[in-house]
Amino acid sequence: MHTKIEWDLCIPNDLQVAGYKEIISDEDVYTEGEISLIGELE
Repeated sequence: MHTKIEWDLCIPNDLQVAGYKEIISDEDVYTEGEISLIGELE
């Protein structure tokens, strides 16, 4: 079986998904993004 996540990706149930929100704030720059890790994350 597979798990369907955002972006219509199908991830096998024996793999894990971890997501992190990235925020970079400097004097005149502010950006936000997301980092996703998929695999055996133990």
